[in-house]
Amino acid sequence: MSEYKYGYEKLMAENNLEMSDLTEDARNSIMAIKDLEKSIKMAQGKGKEASATTLSKIKTSDKMATQEIVDMLDADDDNDDDDDNDGFEGEEDDNDDSDEQNEPEKPVVTSDPKGLKIDAELEVVFASGKKEIGFDELKSISKTAYDVIFYNYDNNGDNGIETSKFTLIETDENIFTLTKK
Repeated sequence: MSEYKYGYEKLMAENNLEMSDLTEDARNSIMAIKDLEKSIKMAQGKGKEASATTLSKIKTSDKMATQEIVDMLDADDDNDDDDDNDGFEGEEDDNDDSDEQNEPEKPVVTSDPKGLKIDAELEVVFASGKKEIGFDELKSISKTAYDVIFYNYDNNGDNGIETSKFTLIETDENIFTLTKK
């Protein structure tokens, strides 16, 4: 078994990162994990086990923290690449086309951070067994999804959201159906 309990711990160790090096979203996700772990310990002290929802929230928070760290590291790598080319712009115009050919070789992380956040929030809802969500209820379940749908809402058209893992489609007036891909 791995010496690390969470993916974010492994990434931090591999990249020699401290909490202060992380983005606010990564720190918030890690703090959420720590808070949930405290809740689990308190419940265990009373003879109760952690619920599937709590365990799912921990898993989701770990994914979010890990993704934030990956994004942060990728941004650092992109900045380093930009620095390597300083002062040499225009000298390698013939090779600029190769950048497009190299795109598929980049890490698989191609998702929008907002989409990843929505995925994480909907993962918790889906794990709880909830499949139909009222529009007003959505605001408390996934503020991010609510905002995206609200700002793009079309009274005469189809409404909803599709992420890499889920579809949340309006199937009745102000009622959205959640399905996993």
